[in-house]
Amino acid sequence: MFDVEFARAHFPALTDDWALFDNAGGTPPLGGVIDRIRDYASRWQVQLGATYQHSAAAAALVAEGRRAMARLVNAEPDEIVLGPSSTANVRVLSRALRPLLSTGDEVVVTNLDHETNIGAWRELENESVRIREWRFDPERLELTLEGLEPLLGARTRLVCFTHCSNIVGTIHDAAAIIRRAHEAGALTCVDGVAYAPHRRVDVKALDADFYFLSPYKVYGPHLGMLYGKRRLLRELRGQNHFFIPEGEVPSKFEPGGVVHELAAALPAILDYLLALDERHFAAAPCPKRSGSSGSSTRSPGTRRRWPRRCSSSSVSAGACASSAAPRPTRPSAHRRSRSSWTDGIRARSPRAWTRRGSRSATAISMRTARSLRSGCCRGTGWCGRAWCTTTRRRRSGA
Repeated sequence: MFDVEFARAHFPALTDDWALFDNAGGTPPLGGVIDRIRDYASRWQVQLGATYQHSAAAAALVAEGRRAMARLVNAEPDEIVLGPSSTANVRVLSRALRPLLSTGDEVVVTNLDHETNIGAWRELENESVRIREWRFDPERLELTLEGLEPLLGARTRLVCFTHCSNIVGTIHDAAAIIRRAHEAGALTCVDGVAYAPHRRVDVKALDADFYFLSPYKVYGPHLGMLYGKRRLLRELRGQNHFFIPEGEVPSKFEPGGVVHELAAALPAILDYLLALDERHFAAAPCPKRSGSSGSSTRSPGTRRRWPRRCSSSSVSAGACASSAAPRPTRPSAHRRSRSSWTDGIRARSPRAWTRRGSRSATAISMRTARSLRSGCCRGTGWCGRAWCTTTRRRRSGA
């Protein structure tokens, strides 16, 4: 059974009587996201790319965020573009792709997508690119291959569609659509914004050329993420400053650079998913370690949102161990000056903090803090926060 209280405890916004049903527009951020933003802004808000210690530490934290997004969708870090939103990222992509399109080339869009994956492409019609509309089946409320077939031709260069409709909730067979588009010689741009919060994304398995999602709809900071195959990103025209070389991928698609503190907060999404996995599936055997064929003791019908940390998993190579760069050491005096409500949570992460405030060199057992029973203050009771379980017990007299 899903532990609702365990999940809710990770979200400071879920501490009052309000029921939030606007998740399609964005989810409340995780406490770990909030903590990482505050930590970065208070300690490491400096210019990246310099050689002094603070700049190197800040760059490592931003790079860790990019690696987290790459792991989330089974990609490589240099295939991940971070921007202010998915809408902005797709517009950057459309301008980057424009020089590769000739007069009369065709781009397919749908009437079931969010405006993000329609408007930017329709604007190319003013530049002699032909736009063709793939209309959904009103009876089945989905995009069908039968409806796509007449639109594919020798001049089709790009097919844009949604993995999951944000309007009717239909989940499409993205792999089949991508395969058919490739057979016709076209690239694909897939909107995964409504899909990613509910299902695992594997861009390699899909063979998607471009795939975008919004981390702020997956419990993260307000950023957009765009995946692109490395060879394609290298071919596209850069959209950053003139002095950013064309070979600088992905930074040539990030005008002005990423928002540092938000990018540095992205690993908290993985920390949460891994904590959920450990909480609910800790007893499930790891195929790599047990030598089994991968069968699970879980009851039929249950689905794991994030795979076990095993190199046999399809998440990415090295999934058994943390791939993050060492986090800069936090002085103990600063550590004592404020309370980090995620201390109790991070102990369950393979990239956990030690009590002394330094990064653990090896994975700390997530079973050392199986739940939030010790509270955000490790059971000391000095935090006083209303959503700390220790505080709740003390106030109730337990």
